[in-house]
Amino acid sequence: MVSQAPPGTWVWSKASPGQGNSVLPTVVLVGGVVVVASAVTDLRKGMIPNVITLGGIIVALVVHVVNGALSGGVLAGMRAGGLCLASAVATAIVPFISWRRGELGGGDVKLFAAIGALVGLSMGLRVEAMAYVFVLTLLFPYRLARSGALGVLATNARRGLSRLMGRDRRAFEPLPKIPSVVLGPTIAAAFLVIAALGALES
Repeated sequence: MVSQAPPGTWVWSKASPGQGNSVLPTVVLVGGVVVVASAVTDLRKGMIPNVITLGGIIVALVVHVVNGALSGGVLAGMRAGGLCLASAVATAIVPFISWRRGELGGGDVKLFAAIGALVGLSMGLRVEAMAYVFVLTLLFPYRLARSGALGVLATNARRGLSRLMGRDRRAFEPLPKIPSVVLGPTIAAAFLVIAALGALES
């Protein structure tokens, strides 16, 4: 028998789709709309508008506060709202650090925050982890190969070995600029995969 989550806790803990949370299908659906819209605008314009990401956070806050209040009263609603905002902040910490390092766009950070606000910390972090795995194992190597950087690295490695053997004194070739990664579609894919896996587990 699946235990019911206390009012206002929703998916802050280990809850996932189908684990006694009446609001979860709604926020997962809203999250799907948010990530798909973000992916489309990121591909077409190279940016994710605030109306999508911040709008998602506002919708999440309203949905969780109202659900908590209806389920357990005003205090439960306030607690749900606090957890919603705390989850948004916690989910955005690592992306924020990446943004400060110039690795992500601000829209990507706010999209992660919106996902955390909507579906909670547990699922939000799983989406974040999968998005980073997609980037590191699939998207970045693809960009690296398309840019010609792998060929330059191989050439420089051969020249380095030849230098050690005293056969080649030519200068190393500069690395080409690697195209920036459009992360919106990657985040969307990670969200949809995690949501599908959660549905299968329920």
